[in-house]
Amino acid sequence: MTGLTTILRHFFTDYVAQAKSQKIVSAFNKEFRQANLENNLYKIKKLTEQQNQILKKSMDMSTSQMKLMPVTMLIIIPIFAWLSVFVYALDPAVAIVNVPWASNVSLTATTVLPHWILLYSLISIPFSQLLSRALRLFQFKKKLRTLEADGA
Repeated sequence: MTGLTTILRHFFTDYVAQAKSQKIVSAFNKEFRQANLENNLYKIKKLTEQQNQILKKSMDMSTSQMKLMPVTMLIIIPIFAWLSVFVYALDPAVAIVNVPWASNVSLTATTVLPHWILLYSLISIPFSQLLSRALRLFQFKKKLRTLEADGA
């Protein structure tokens, strides 16, 4: 499930546009901080006028990424509902796992969230990050090869 949603997000995210947007916002914030430190009122006024445009572009990028969320939720919610029914239907003596920091942890017990969800998160978040970075690396290397081939 994590792999599927990570792959979907990868193909629907424009990482180059995202990086450009982050660079622009970072440069703008740096200039704004510098103007505040120097107490340059003219520059502060000028940057404040541009701030809405910069924030709008950044929000547009975030909005485009969030458009995929309903699709992934349509996939995730039924799977989590099925897993919930499956886990709670297990015999309590069977729904126990050992983790590196504790032994005999009940999957049906709850701390902040049910333990089976916390365990899923503990495994899926690092896996998702690694898969996402690997996909981006592959995509960027492919794009660099294409650009080098076109330039040669």
